[in-house]
Formats: sequence, C-alpha cells, structure tokens
Amino acid sequence: MQNGGAPNIDNPKHAARYFLDAINRVVGMAERYEKELDGINRQIPEVRELSQRPFDQEYELASLKKDMEKLEMEISQKIAEREKQA
Repeated sequence: MQNGGAPNIDNPKHAARYFLDAINRVVGMAERYEKELDGINRQIPEVRELSQRPFDQEYELASLKKDMEKLEMEISQKIAEREKQA
C-alpha cells in the first residue's frame, strides 16, 4: 500500500472502508489458500508412494560407479606416466 498499511485518518469514510476492504480480501485469500491446500493434500499420497518405492536400477548404478572409479584411476595413472616422461 502507498500509506504503509495505515488507514487514512483525515477522511473517516476512507478509514472505515480500509478495514471493510481488508475483511473482504480475507475471504478471497482464504478460498485461494484452501484450493492450494487441497491440491497439496492430493499430491501427498503420490509423493509418499514415490519416496517409498525402491530404486530399480540401484545395482546398475553401483556397478557404473565402480566402473567410473576404475576409469578415473586409469586416467590419473596415464597422466602421471606422461608427466614422468616429460
């Protein structure tokens, strides 16, 4: 708001309208937040199911990590050999 949230004390009609407008906005905000909460509550079971589902490719991922470590070792050894030759 332009006045920092303080009601206009110079004009009593505007001051009263300030509070009435605020009350009217609460209803709309409550409805909006209820819709948002309903959407989140509908997503909770889906997210819970996803988080509890086992990871099917866990063994494949572990083997790929081992392969990566081997390749990193080979690369570092080759780099060390070339540095010794230079």
